[in-house]
Amino acid sequence: MLFRSNELSGTGYTSGGAALTGVSVTVDNTNDRGKLDADNPSWSGINAGTAKWAVFYLTGTGGLIGYWDTGGIVTNGGDLTLSLSANGLVLLT
Repeated sequence: MLFRSNELSGTGYTSGGAALTGVSVTVDNTNDRGKLDADNPSWSGINAGTAKWAVFYLTGTGGLIGYWDTGGIVTNGGDLTLSLSANGLVLLT
């Protein structure tokens, strides 16, 4: 079951969001941790309302990876880039 509400809609945004690129998984056995990382997602010329949340999910299953409270980024036709942490999207320790 998937539930999606209040998704952005407008110029420069495609329903469902953007597919992450440069996805990598790193296992660090020495320090007992794993990292899921990707390139920073971005949109060009986006004018689609206020982006309150960024939701990262698995396509197909809809499984939630995580979400990010952006604080309410107002899109106004400029470019929007979400800068992921240097520790990656997910860091398991």
